[in-house]
Amino acid sequence: MYFNLEQGKRTLRLGAVPTQNLPQKSHETFKSPERRIIIKNVSPINDKKNDIYYKNYEDLYVRKHKIKNFMVGLLTEMSQICH
Repeated sequence: MYFNLEQGKRTLRLGAVPTQNLPQKSHETFKSPERRIIIKNVSPINDKKNDIYYKNYEDLYVRKHKIKNFMVGLLTEMSQICH
């Protein structure tokens, strides 16, 4: 980075960035607080337990009818309240 033209005189090479005798800051700077780290819950790819909701087609069919009957009951209650 530095080279000597004469004995005892050091000069920067053309295009080099100085590393010695740099000016000092007139005030102290504080590091900003660390940002919050967000950790996403990632489920393992090979875990098949989370993918199975129903054991067979009959379980799915029963669940569908329970939800349908609940929604029909809810809509009839809402229509009775509004009229």
